[in-house]
Amino acid sequence: MPDQEILNEMIEIYRDLNLKLRGVDLVAVADKKADNGETVRDILNRMRNREYNASQAIKIMSMGEDASNIDEKTQAAVLDELVATGVTPIILLSQFGTAREATLSLVRQVDDETIDAEQNGPRGKMSIREYCRGLINDDRADQKLLDQLVETAKA
Repeated sequence: MPDQEILNEMIEIYRDLNLKLRGVDLVAVADKKADNGETVRDILNRMRNREYNASQAIKIMSMGEDASNIDEKTQAAVLDELVATGVTPIILLSQFGTAREATLSLVRQVDDETIDAEQNGPRGKMSIREYCRGLINDDRADQKLLDQLVETAKA
């Protein structure tokens, strides 16, 4: 059975983001910049893309195949195109949630032996468990940036 703590943390991250961001006028704060120069749209776009790529990597790794060619940094769409086509932060958040559910579904199906087997993944040789832990850490860092932007919107 997969690590329930990892599953719970992955669920909690999306739940927290949803609760915090749904009550904020994200269109008004969409282009405000965090300390690192990124906007809400930038951060949510990165989280969505990372999650799309992670679900593909986990699927490949769970089959025991080499997932080192999955590039987590690949952007699914250019940010300017997102803005031009009207993709709002709420849509990006929703797409992140959809991709997260795909990831969770895959992780739930992985047996203990597979989740702990060291394999070639997007972040080098590691287990699916370690890979998921890295995703959680990245999400937590992005959450902090989003929290900062939400606080400026409330001020």
